[in-house]
Amino acid sequence: MIEQGRPENDDNYCRTLLQKRLKAVISGQWADQKEHEPLGGGFKFLSLDKAIDEQTLLKMERKEIIEAIFASQITSLLLIPENSNFKYLIAKNKQEEGIFLIWNGNSNSQLTQDIYYQITREAQQANLSTNKYHVYARLCSFSTSSIEFEQIPEKILQDLGAK
Repeated sequence: MIEQGRPENDDNYCRTLLQKRLKAVISGQWADQKEHEPLGGGFKFLSLDKAIDEQTLLKMERKEIIEAIFASQITSLLLIPENSNFKYLIAKNKQEEGIFLIWNGNSNSQLTQDIYYQITREAQQANLSTNKYHVYARLCSFSTSSIEFEQIPEKILQDLGAK
C-alpha cells in the first residue's frame, strides 16, 4: 500500500495512523486493550527519500530497482527472497504469475529470446503460471503473447504518477 496523506497539511496518514494500526492487528495488541488473536505476518514500512526521475532510475542498482518496482505497484506482490537461486524472478502476484527483472544497469538490460527461455524455466521451477510473464527491462528484442513487457524507467515512472 502506498499512502502518504497530505504532507503539506501535516497529514502523514501512513506514518501516524496506518503503521500503528498494522502493528496492532499483527501483534493482537489493539488500542481497545481487549484480548485479540494476533494475525501474525508482518509488513515493511518504506519511504522514498528522494525524487525519482528517469536519470535516477537508470543509475540505480538492481536492489534499488526492485524496491522502486514494489513502490510503484498498486497490487500486492510477494517478494522472492534474494538468496533464492533465481537470476530474474523477483516476485509473484496474486495470480501466481512471475515478476521478472533483467537489470545490469542502463546497459545490456534487454529481454532476448535466450533470457525468455531462462525466465520460463524459472517460472516452472517456482511452480508459477506459465501463461503470463511480467518482465521489467530497459529494452526488448523478443516478444510473445505470454510476455507483458514493462520498460524501465518509463513503466515505473508511470506507475508512480511521475509521468
